[in-house]
Amino acid sequence: MHSTLRSIGPLISGVFRARAVTLVAAALLATLAAGCGEDGPSGPGTNDGTCGHLDFAGGVDLQSAGTPLFHQFGFQTTGDITIPLGGTLPGVEVTFLDGDGQPIVIPNDCDIMRVETDFLDASIAEMQREPGLRWRVDFTGKKVGTTTVRVELWHTTHRHFRSEPIQVTVTPVR
Repeated sequence: MHSTLRSIGPLISGVFRARAVTLVAAALLATLAAGCGEDGPSGPGTNDGTCGHLDFAGGVDLQSAGTPLFHQFGFQTTGDITIPLGGTLPGVEVTFLDGDGQPIVIPNDCDIMRVETDFLDASIAEMQREPGLRWRVDFTGKKVGTTTVRVELWHTTHRHFRSEPIQVTVTPVR
């Protein structure tokens, strides 16, 4: 009997260790699901929309002149961005999506929310905000090549959403 207890001792500790890891992971997920926890505006903005904390953003749409460029809902993505060297893809509308895939309307005058981008290689392409239009950006091709960009929705000092990598290709001028 004593040798049986000794042989299952490591197994019991492994079970407790696995349960502890599971509990920590569950606590982390619950914290993330609870949102940012910041106080502040969370209702209608000053011109028909939401300005403040969002409970959940589930995706993003990018369009230029009504033409879809990229769509993400959950982990499902379609599309990419192609720009000629030295050229600009102007007026890209960035629309974040809620948990049902519907557009989140964020007013242009909401100064505590913003769109940011994170390029894998910023020497290939860059993003600029269109003056006075918080949810419209331009992409410019700086060097021939391919990189990725992630589009992010920021609320004050923290991010509410980060897209999957979007392929950005800068092509030679012909």
